[in-house]
Amino acid sequence: MTKEKRFLAKGVTLANIILAGGGILCFLALAYFVYYYGWTGQRQFSSWKGVLLYYVFPALMGTLLFTSLRLPLSRKINLALFLCTLSISVYALEIVVTVWFNLPSVMKGLDRELRADIAKALGVAFDTRSKRQVIEDLRRQGVEAVPSFPGPLLKLQNDATLKPAITINGVEVLPLRGPANKVVVVCNEGGQFLTYRSDELGFNNPGNLWDKRPVDIVAVGDSFVQGFCVPPDDNFVSLIRTRYPVTLNLGLEGIGPLDMLAAIKEYAQVVKPKVVLWFYFEANDISDLHSETRSPLLMRYLMDNRFTQDLFARRAEVDQAISDYLGTIKDKNEVLIKLEEISAVVRNLSQLPRGIGGIVGLGELRRRLGLIQGMEVKSFSEARPALIDQRAERIIPLVNLLHDVLVEAKQTVSQWGGTLYFVFLPEWDRYVPQREPNPDRDRVLSVAKKADLPIIDIHRSFMAQADPLALFPFRLSSHYNEKGHQVVAEEVLRFISALPAPA
Repeated sequence: MTKEKRFLAKGVTLANIILAGGGILCFLALAYFVYYYGWTGQRQFSSWKGVLLYYVFPALMGTLLFTSLRLPLSRKINLALFLCTLSISVYALEIVVTVWFNLPSVMKGLDRELRADIAKALGVAFDTRSKRQVIEDLRRQGVEAVPSFPGPLLKLQNDATLKPAITINGVEVLPLRGPANKVVVVCNEGGQFLTYRSDELGFNNPGNLWDKRPVDIVAVGDSFVQGFCVPPDDNFVSLIRTRYPVTLNLGLEGIGPLDMLAAIKEYAQVVKPKVVLWFYFEANDISDLHSETRSPLLMRYLMDNRFTQDLFARRAEVDQAISDYLGTIKDKNEVLIKLEEISAVVRNLSQLPRGIGGIVGLGELRRRLGLIQGMEVKSFSEARPALIDQRAERIIPLVNLLHDVLVEAKQTVSQWGGTLYFVFLPEWDRYVPQREPNPDRDRVLSVAKKADLPIIDIHRSFMAQADPLALFPFRLSSHYNEKGHQVVAEEVLRFISALPAPA
């Protein structure tokens, strides 16, 4: 046999494998769809297009691929090459589209467009500028504006640990706050951008509040506590302050339970409030805790009850370090920002909401082309018991760790005679039909009870409303609107009414 014939024979064999393999994959996909839509009924088609797409198309393609095995040799090889090229191109496009639509700036832009369209339909004014544009406009007016940024300021290292992005004299420092005495541009979910002037320690408080004694209340938590995305006087900490004037807000975007424990030890411990309100947000605090465990510095707050960075006393040098850090990101252009975002997303493709499986199933392309068909008809607990068990294996150790964090926080607050309250903040998904509520609620409330903390359950207050979704801007997934913040404040004030109001 000549070299040419041997090459042709190998090409035919490879073409047969490709065509037959493609046919098998088509019939396997058909079997999956029949099982998922027909046998178990986990989803139901919402139109006849779904039947064509998920039943007829894979059956037809599988049949054609097996039939193509009878084609002449040259056509068979050409068809196999075409299928390989097409598959590589489609999956390359899927990866590009997946990465692009998971870039933070792109996601924020799409969300802003959606909200602007809804606002226009409702006759509500909506500022369509990006945060960057707002900051640039304010600076042109002579206002010293800065962006809000995630409180942890941690960077991922090659060994998968997280270390502070800021150093002072070569020593890593985690400020646990924002820049002081600056106009902070935060977010726009309801029509207008939230901006506020940070206090002398970089928090969302009126000026000079840290000098007043005694301090009634300190609130710790993430962006909900910081006041996203309502005017400064309308967030629930400010509303609580109308009754208890010396109420300090230590809320900061992106922080989790270990950051909150650290904030208590670094800042609340200095002013020794009568009450500390621990605001737990159910959508991400457990996942935040998972990330925080990779920070040796944050873990020291839990493992060593004497550890402190002495941030309150070092506030001048800490603020200078934050200003220096802001200077490094101030002049980044859009291209560099996009490249950094792309790098971060590519490094964490498996951590995307649908992970690698979403890419294999061409999820993003199907979604963008309107090819997602059907709707869930069975609950998470009914349809996916195995996934529940898998989630429990991951979550239970984190919930147990949350218990340890709460116990340490309670002991810290008790040292000065204060009381720690656990406030449960519900997420938007809990009130949307056809969406599964977060399954960790009962476990989290159980560990808070086990830690012997008074529990303020805001979910019950939301359910008491005629329309809980009306507590979110445009009824979309977001932070609470002014009404939502009012409900939170009223419930907290009702619960702590035993605390005497100042004269």
